[in-house]
Amino acid sequence: EEEEDDDDDDDEEKEELKFAVVCSSNMNRSMEAHKQFKEKGLDVTSFGVGNKVRLPGPDGTPLSFEFDTTYADMKNQIIERGEIQWYRDRGLLDMLDRNVEIKEHPERFQDFKDVAQFNIVFCFEERVYDILIKDLKSREPAEYKEIHIINLDVKDDPREAKQGAIIALELCEACVDQKDDLEAALPELIKNIEDKYKRPLTHMTHFL
Repeated sequence: EEEEDDDDDDDEEKEELKFAVVCSSNMNRSMEAHKQFKEKGLDVTSFGVGNKVRLPGPDGTPLSFEFDTTYADMKNQIIERGEIQWYRDRGLLDMLDRNVEIKEHPERFQDFKDVAQFNIVFCFEERVYDILIKDLKSREPAEYKEIHIINLDVKDDPREAKQGAIIALELCEACVDQKDDLEAALPELIKNIEDKYKRPLTHMTHFL
């Protein structure tokens, strides 16, 4: 009897929707969404799609980091540059502190092998959405598993990132409620969000 219960739990586990949230540098928009999704108990992974992780700099030249640079190391480098107040005033130190609590370092979507595990990939910028779709189309399909890719354009600042994450979370929680017939339900779920927030969403389906 106990074994049977374990099997039921396994089946339930398999049915959980898996989400990816994606921006350019896996620093602001995707990490705010990662935080909010995680707080609600959703299965979420966050990514960037850029060649480097970039933070603005006081002289107008961005700071560039490799994707495997830890968020803690980025903060230390900023402190060493002696420009800590500029970054603090713009909320960038708070952003890095938040990120450290979520995971060790940024991740790049193109370098992640098992993207077919995700049911929904949510992007926060049209350029990111385009890069991500190009990457998906370059991958060899294995099981022809359905992946929904959704984009909401969100300005890359802390306040807008919070609002964008709220909208993404609301849609994705609605998807969890409709997970047994997600393909049929999704167009109406998207329309409901567009009507409520007066913001357009882009959606496409890919099989991998």
